[in-house]
Amino acid sequence: MMGNCKECGCLCNNCNTNSLDLHHDIEVLNASLKESRLTISNLKKELKVSQEMLEEAEMRHQKETTKYNDRYDILLNNHRRLEVINHNLEDKILALVQDYDSEKEATMEIHEEIHRKLKAADKRVEDVVLEKDTLAAQCRVVMDLLRKCQTDVNVNKVLVRYSLGIQGYGVAKAAM
Repeated sequence: MMGNCKECGCLCNNCNTNSLDLHHDIEVLNASLKESRLTISNLKKELKVSQEMLEEAEMRHQKETTKYNDRYDILLNNHRRLEVINHNLEDKILALVQDYDSEKEATMEIHEEIHRKLKAADKRVEDVVLEKDTLAAQCRVVMDLLRKCQTDVNVNKVLVRYSLGIQGYGVAKAAM
């Protein structure tokens, strides 16, 4: 019958004193196995905690990514809207500049036309003044001649009418 070995507690017939070293090795290996199992268990717990932390970090990252994507979309929409507004403003400014340039050209043409007409009017006034002076001198000569030869009564009437006409002509020309 087999009995339990007093040293190792095994049920073998071959236990002897030489196997004490083997029993010691078995106990060391069993202790090492328990320690390894405990280490594996601790590593599994750490792995589980690490996975949970990783999942939480991933969820936070997804939330932040979503938040930043939303901000980006808002900024992109605002940028596009500002581009449209800027383009419209540029078009309006260009239209205003073109209108201003057109009005400036028209005003310059009117100014040049008025300046030409003013020069022509000044020239005409000079000519009329010169003509008036010439006619006035001629009238004086004629009047002096007529006064010298006042032989006819009708000549005096003509002289009076003529001098009144000359005076009226000078007043009318001066008013121009």
